[in-house]
Amino acid sequence: VDTLGAGVTRFALGERVGIPWLGHTCGACPYCRSGHENLCDAPGFTGYQIDGGYAEYAVADADYCFPIPDGPSDVDAAPLLCAGLIGYRALRMAGSAERLGIYGFGAAAHIVAQVARHESMRAYAFTRPGDTPAQAFARELGCVWAGGSDEAPPELLDAAIIFAPVGPLVPLALAAVRKGGTVVCAGIHMSPIPTFPYDILWGERTLRSVANLTRSDGMRFFELAAHTPIDTSVRPWPLEAANEALAALIRSREEDLGLITGLRARLDALKARLERFQDRAEIKRRLVADVMSRAEIKRLVEADFTVSLRMTPPSLQIEDEEAIPAGYWKPQPPKLDRTALGDALRAGQKVEGAVLGASRPSIAIRIA
Repeated sequence: VDTLGAGVTRFALGERVGIPWLGHTCGACPYCRSGHENLCDAPGFTGYQIDGGYAEYAVADADYCFPIPDGPSDVDAAPLLCAGLIGYRALRMAGSAERLGIYGFGAAAHIVAQVARHESMRAYAFTRPGDTPAQAFARELGCVWAGGSDEAPPELLDAAIIFAPVGPLVPLALAAVRKGGTVVCAGIHMSPIPTFPYDILWGERTLRSVANLTRSDGMRFFELAAHTPIDTSVRPWPLEAANEALAALIRSREEDLGLITGLRARLDALKARLERFQDRAEIKRRLVADVMSRAEIKRLVEADFTVSLRMTPPSLQIEDEEAIPAGYWKPQPPKLDRTALGDALRAGQKVEGAVLGASRPSIAIRIA
């Protein structure tokens, strides 16, 4: 702190403080009044609406600054104010998780992994497929397992945090968490999320996002950081090399796009496999229905399931649409009245161009 404004009592001259991303909130909107200032309708962000970031000196609202604990250097403490804070909020949103999955092992993830270890969680790191250096780094920081994002963890997770802005990771993470588990999307942006079967969300799994932070998040995190050993991996760049730093970031983005392509291919393969299993299940279902019908078994009761036989009503089959009499067509625009046609056939009338198909056996399965 070089200069104090009028009325500032939280900090003293010469004290080391951190200026986070959230630099101002309106204090008047419903979100601010309900303790959700991270969702403020009129926020101010450092380096965006508020000058800072690349400056040697910046004016900051003291109410939104945090005292930096002794120990880490300025360079090592800097990631705590962005990656650390959003990672901490994402970790809290994940709930009480004994087994935590971390997708994308970068700035925020390498801090969260250390906090998770301090809180006796077992962390599982998912990196780009084949990124063995990142996987080794994750193990060094205490992760009990590390592998590619296209791999399944050795056991179901209680929660997962997705830091990589890669939409196809969402269904993979949902499939990796247990019933009642939570998947947290911690990025500001993410590539499109592909469609996925409802059964990987079913079972009261929760999918949620994280937006910004609150000041209370920051205070709790820096209180924790004061007595938790957190080693940050930092590569300093001189200000005159800012363009080179941005170029390196862009190259990393291109690698992410390659990952997206690979994951989409894997999801397509999984969808095709799912369709094959669904086809096999339907064939087996029809076979059971046929056998029960021929053997005149109306109900089959086992310890873990009950199967009931029923006959499906005859279905309407159109043999020659043009031959169907005009009385079964609705005008403006011409449309076949399938209800009237079906009622006539079921009443025993003969209608040119249409018949009722045979009633077929079907089964209903109830799991105990």
